[in-house]
Amino acid sequence: MSGQQHEVTFRFLAQPTDVNFGGKVHGGMAMKWIDQAGYACAVGWSGAYCVTASVSGIQFVAPILIGDLVTVRARLIHTAHRACTWRWMCWRAICARMNSVWRPAA
Repeated sequence: MSGQQHEVTFRFLAQPTDVNFGGKVHGGMAMKWIDQAGYACAVGWSGAYCVTASVSGIQFVAPILIGDLVTVRARLIHTAHRACTWRWMCWRAICARMNSVWRPAA
């Protein structure tokens, strides 16, 4: 149902395939999880297929290790005519913060 979902929470378990040789999750994997939560939230709000238009201000604050349960929350913070802005928080104590813009696909 479009227009009803302004926030979504996903949980991911950091697995051995997600980490580098130092035993920490790759930043790209954390960004993938964040993007998946953002997509689900954007589609839930718009009711249409959406694509990431931009990502900005990502800050990796703490490492994620194998076995950590990571919670990603995407929340609508602003809407415009053809785009919406989301804020993500990624918890394992706070591992990353980021803002991005989603647009319905043409």
